[in-house]
This record gives sequence, C-alpha cells and structure tokens, in this order.
Amino acid sequence: MARCRYLWLALLLLFGLSSQAAAVPYPVIVQISPAVSIDTLAAALGGTVLDSIPGANTYLLNLPFLPLPAMATQLGIQWMELNTRVSVPGFARRGVLRVPGTAAAD
Repeated sequence: MARCRYLWLALLLLFGLSSQAAAVPYPVIVQISPAVSIDTLAAALGGTVLDSIPGANTYLLNLPFLPLPAMATQLGIQWMELNTRVSVPGFARRGVLRVPGTAAAD
C-alpha cells in the first residue's frame, strides 16, 4: 500500500513539474524566408510575434517550445537563436567614503 502511495506521489510530481516547464515561453529571434508568412509560422509553432525588424524578415517570437532544426527548416526559418539578455553587474555602490585626515605640512 505504501509503495503505491509513493508511486502516485512520484507521478504527481513528475506531471506537475513537466506542466510548469511547458508553460515557460522562449523568446526566439528568427529570420524567415520572404515567401513565409510570420503569422502562419507563429500559429504553427503555437507562439506569438513580439517584434520585428522592418524589411529584414527578422522577428522576435515568444514560443512554448524550441523547434528542432529540421522542423525549423521545413517551416521556412533560415536561422534562429534564443533572445538572451546581457546583464552587467553593479560595480558602483552608493555610500559615504571616509578618508582619514592628515596633519598639515609644516
């Protein structure tokens, strides 16, 4: 009986974690063939168009999954990459700088 309970708990955790992972969108930059409609492509992948570069056939999509290269090629994607954000650590810190006084020169 306890063994069945542990199996049920493991399955519940597995499906719960996988459903949360599927809900995370991927921001992807794609360049498509001029013959491909970005709206049709986004719908085929279950995503949305967030932004574009006019005249360059380059778009920022929000996708529920990353397509495999073979699938991307079939859909008319010429290249794609994750839109990663670069962050610079904060080097400057606000505060008071105390400098010890020195004796005046004689």
